[in-house]
Amino acid sequence: MRAHGDEIVNVVPPFPSGSIANWKEFATLFKTYTEQNNIKFRVRSSEATERHNSTHDDPIPTDFLWTHKIFRCTHGVLQSSRSKGRRNRKTRYCECNARFTAVVNPTDDGEFIIKIINENHTHSHPTTASQASSYLTTKTLPLDEQDREDVKTLADAPVSSKHITNFLNERIGCKVTPQQTRNLIRNTMGNDSAEERLKTMLHALRQVDDSDVLVLQDQLGLTTAIVMQTKVQKIMFDHWGETLAMDFTHGTNNLGYHLGSLVVTTATGRGFPVFDFVCLYEQALTVSTILNYFKEKNPGWRRIESVVIDKDYVEWSVLKELFPRAKTLLCQFHAISYWKKVMRRPIFRLKVSQSHLVYGTTFTMMRCVNAKRGETENDVDSDDESEEGDFSSLDPSDAMETVKLMDELENYVPALDGHTDDDNESESEENVPPTQISALQGDIRPSPPPPSNADLDKNGSDADANKK
Repeated sequence: MRAHGDEIVNVVPPFPSGSIANWKEFATLFKTYTEQNNIKFRVRSSEATERHNSTHDDPIPTDFLWTHKIFRCTHGVLQSSRSKGRRNRKTRYCECNARFTAVVNPTDDGEFIIKIINENHTHSHPTTASQASSYLTTKTLPLDEQDREDVKTLADAPVSSKHITNFLNERIGCKVTPQQTRNLIRNTMGNDSAEERLKTMLHALRQVDDSDVLVLQDQLGLTTAIVMQTKVQKIMFDHWGETLAMDFTHGTNNLGYHLGSLVVTTATGRGFPVFDFVCLYEQALTVSTILNYFKEKNPGWRRIESVVIDKDYVEWSVLKELFPRAKTLLCQFHAISYWKKVMRRPIFRLKVSQSHLVYGTTFTMMRCVNAKRGETENDVDSDDESEEGDFSSLDPSDAMETVKLMDELENYVPALDGHTDDDNESESEENVPPTQISALQGDIRPSPPPPSNADLDKNGSDADANKK
């Protein structure tokens, strides 16, 4: 609130004097007093009437719930930090000594009233309206039901808390801090379940012109997939829909649903999702139903020339059936990642150097096959395309054959008990008995580097010359 050594003397009017008949009347006076003077008090100590009567001989009427309450200014109450580390922001505590005690006392005629004693109404901090607004909580903010519904709508949009704060400042006429806005959003959104929020979002999306929503459920009423596409996504697909990337993101929630998207590459080189869906199972029937819905809502699907997928071959089979004219390509990143994962299987007992050698040789062969196939298919347009030898995608059939080969080798190689990958990497090949060297390891030999693209072009030109 203030720097150390600074001193502020702020004298405010005292609490209204006079007899108070009950605690309800006291609460009304207390609220009016704090709002008029922009101050806030906290109850630091109190005693229930029942407890007092059980330990004292002079009982107090049970109409009074408490015998007394001690109020301290909120800036004079030190509360330990609930966070870890050092906080560089302002703290509310500034050694303010303002206080008073409301106590139930008997009068001369035998009646009981509430009196104010031990009062100190000198504060050591400013008592401005902006300072008082920081005392407001989610329950005490001057908001009606319409204001809270508007905040909920903005949070669903989603709109940043900074813009919602500016909206509240203009709406209610008092300064609201960003932290109060975040607390309000959390309190408002927390009242609805995730299912209710999802229904609200899908209903709002369906009201938008040219936007589509599809919900798939099984025989038991369990939602298996939700498909969404907006008008903007359809426009983006019409512009750059020749090449699609089918991307699945796993582990995004704890319910088992997988987030999938059809992504196009815009003129700036960035990906833009043109079709979003979440599905519980990546089965052929589910994926086929989703893609058929995509074809139904997007007549321009016939212009699709290629679709890039990851290593999920269920998608590959469905795409070949639904998009027969489009070429399905396997993302090289996923293929390399899966290949490295296969090569780390302990059944092969390959050293790091051997694994790199097999990896390099295999993908050189696959690239050569793809390059030769590309030359055959694009013989007419060969002058317009350049071969760089670095393919971003592979033919799934070549990758599938490679995976099948690795599975066959895994079944062929006998298991070796008592050895781990670390043991195999630490010991040299000379110390391993010949009977423990698998057929795969025995066939691995240092090979010359693969021919470059220039050599391939030269050999191709020589072959053409011989044919002539």
